[in-house]
Amino acid sequence: MHVRFALIQRLEGSLPVRSLLQLTMLYSVLCCTDLLAQAATKGTAAGGIDHTNLAVIINAADPLSVAAGEYYAKQRRIPRTQVIKVSLPVGSSELTVDDFSRAKAEIDALTPANVQAYLLSWAAPYRVGCMSITSAFAFGYDDSYCAEGCRPTRLSPYFNSASRFPALEMHIRPAMMLAGRSFPEIKALVDRGLLSDGTYPHATAYLVTTSDSARSTRTPLYRQVQSVAAGLINIDIRKQDKLTDVDDVRDLVPAVPDSGRAPPDRPRRARSRAARARSGSARHGSDVGAGAGLVERGPAPARERPLTRRS
Repeated sequence: MHVRFALIQRLEGSLPVRSLLQLTMLYSVLCCTDLLAQAATKGTAAGGIDHTNLAVIINAADPLSVAAGEYYAKQRRIPRTQVIKVSLPVGSSELTVDDFSRAKAEIDALTPANVQAYLLSWAAPYRVGCMSITSAFAFGYDDSYCAEGCRPTRLSPYFNSASRFPALEMHIRPAMMLAGRSFPEIKALVDRGLLSDGTYPHATAYLVTTSDSARSTRTPLYRQVQSVAAGLINIDIRKQDKLTDVDDVRDLVPAVPDSGRAPPDRPRRARSRAARARSGSARHGSDVGAGAGLVERGPAPARERPLTRRS
């Protein structure tokens, strides 16, 4: 967290408000690893989210969700009272607001008071109305976090917050998703995360501009980010469609929000709203979820990474 604050302090008073917010958005993405590292080493004794106050939410109707959630809970030593099972529709990307409200009420009733954050162990549904499902679990469904076009939404009170107990202090439980196409894929992700615990590898944040110029709106900020972060974060700026021949990826911030077509049941406009909702505020536009850095990940061994949206 000290890295993020140091970056922001270097900018205060030197940039217009809009530019400062845009840059802060990028810094929050880059600094999420530092927040996770602190939580992993300091734990709740210093005030942080760890296995003692994280709840795993499993879709009992989805066998892959059950297998993934149970494996994560076992490997991360999540207390059994914090492994919560509900039944959600399977095979659809979107959960209706009514179905979500019923599921969240059930989950809230089963969630121990000490829980500060959620892990959702499924790939779909990932959307509730105009919100991402992680934002909906964090804030409750609220369409003030959505907007048509590039307009500001309601601000997330958790954005850039120093809170270590968001549920107790802000009535927000940040949420993240543990998702994959198969159990071996999800297991490999969890195992990489375990192996990376406490390692603090020397790594690089890649800021990449692709050939999709219509979406390269952040590219003009990259040099400023690199300059301000000098000595704090190693940053490599590139122009290419695929990141190849690198094995030190700490963060990947493409200018392109996504690289594939939207599924038939997910219109492009809805994808954009969900992406903005995930940040908690379109004004900040962070690629990090409502968990402000809660990302279950480890060093990926792949040598070639298509530039797709982090989620």
